[in-house]
Amino acid sequence: MTGIERIKKIKNFRIFHDFMWPKNLIDFKRYNLIYGWNGSGKSTISNMLRSIEKRTPITEAEVCFKISGKDVDGKNLDKSSDLPQVRVFNKEFIDHNVFSDKNEVDPNEVDPIVILGEKNIEKQERLKSLINENRPLIKAISELKEQKDRKEKEIVDFCKEQGKSIKDYMLETGGAKNYNNYDKRKFREKCNEILELPLEDQKTRILSAEALNENYTKAKAEPKKKLPSFQFSYFDTLQLTEQVRNVLKKTVVSQTIKKLESDEELSKWMEQGLEKHKKEESTTCLFCEQPLPENRINELEAHFNAEYKSLNSEINSLKSHIESQIEEIEQKFPPKQFELYNELQKEYSDATVKFFDEKARVTEYLKKLTKSLEEKSSQPFQQINKNFEPVSLSSETPKYLNDIINRHNTRTDDFTTSINNACQAIEESKVAENLQTYKQFTNACEKLEEDINSKQERVDELEAEMKNIEKEISDHRIAVDELNKDLQGYLGRDELTFKLKENGYQIFRSKELAQNLSEGEKTAIAFLYFLKTLKDNTFSLSNGIVVVDDPVSSLDTNSLFSAFGFMKDRTKDAGQLFILT
Repeated sequence: MTGIERIKKIKNFRIFHDFMWPKNLIDFKRYNLIYGWNGSGKSTISNMLRSIEKRTPITEAEVCFKISGKDVDGKNLDKSSDLPQVRVFNKEFIDHNVFSDKNEVDPNEVDPIVILGEKNIEKQERLKSLINENRPLIKAISELKEQKDRKEKEIVDFCKEQGKSIKDYMLETGGAKNYNNYDKRKFREKCNEILELPLEDQKTRILSAEALNENYTKAKAEPKKKLPSFQFSYFDTLQLTEQVRNVLKKTVVSQTIKKLESDEELSKWMEQGLEKHKKEESTTCLFCEQPLPENRINELEAHFNAEYKSLNSEINSLKSHIESQIEEIEQKFPPKQFELYNELQKEYSDATVKFFDEKARVTEYLKKLTKSLEEKSSQPFQQINKNFEPVSLSSETPKYLNDIINRHNTRTDDFTTSINNACQAIEESKVAENLQTYKQFTNACEKLEEDINSKQERVDELEAEMKNIEKEISDHRIAVDELNKDLQGYLGRDELTFKLKENGYQIFRSKELAQNLSEGEKTAIAFLYFLKTLKDNTFSLSNGIVVVDDPVSSLDTNSLFSAFGFMKDRTKDAGQLFILT
């Protein structure tokens, strides 16, 4: 036949010391009843048959089965590939398939969750293990978050203190209006900004006392007015000198009057008188009122001829030109030193001193030229030879002055930028001085954050697995209405009922939580679940072997016959059935 035919040998296995299947004992059939008193070996037999179900080798004894015409050694159950499907209900099944989970918060509080099914119980045990791992992690995360909050508060207090210090320092400058609202947030932003720089650049942000004071002065400065550029017309003194030399070399060719030629004062007096007499067409001397000698006017005109007048005119014109140059130079003054920014005044002062020195030398030289022309005016009939060493203004000096003025004007144009740059340099220096302390705070926070994230990652993994396990248990949970119907049919009364709770069930007795189930009631619940497993798609009842060990243990008389009828109905289609009672 197909199935378990006999247990050929049992040696040194619990109460069986040396059992051999008797020759006069018939083989197992489709329906088999094994009965005997407690302690006669029924549970041992059911456990041996459960080893076939679980493919668990029996290594502590010698056991040999005859199954479907073949001998099967108990030590090789895990290696036998053609063993039939077996389902065993016994004490071991009850222990492995009915699990009552007590309240974890208060173990003394009776609020059990009943879990049915060996796989579900394994999952529930895994769930409990995950919960036990998860709880201390959640507590540790909470503690780490408290530590991080305290550390963050230390950072906030530190940033608040340093922000106020920078704000107060900036307000002393009077020009750093952008820092009126400087606070902990801006200090922290600047710390993070500088920390992004290479280490060497971070160090360069710290200013020396001198540089700090210089930037402080810039930040405190008030803007000055823009200045006009210094306009100065340059002229060629070399050309002017050459013109003077040429005039000095000229002479007047005329019918001269010796007396006038040697007496400059008289000559001028006579020249002016001649012009007046001619203008008034007078033949009488306007000075002595005596008649003028005949030919006297002609003699004087011959002396003061056109060539003489032309030279005089040239001398006067050149002299006038030089004098206008002197006047123009003397009236040229660059902007005052105090009108420029403090940091430019020293450089500007040195440049103006140089300009005024050049200006004095050139003016003196031009006056020397005019004096030579005056001398020539008195000696028009003679050549005058003079040696001049020309002096001229350098175009670089006024250019340098204008360069400084341009810098001053640029400073005014960029005054806000200049103040902001100075303030930023001060701010970055103050921040960089405290950067290491800030970094220690943030590193501690980051380490706590890493610990929190690491533990939280594990918590997320655990909770995801717990959620999946709870879903799997829930998906494989038998419908509560079906359980209640079967329980009522098995016991023959509706006193006990199942209700869904969490991953399993709670059992109520007459609408009150059943806190103390009898052994018979526990066995009944386990047996109901066992009978349910005979219907799942992993087991073929018609081809399989069903073993039931004492299913009605501890049941009262009223329930006994209901239970027997229920069991008979559910197992009647088994390919092979063993009842041990």
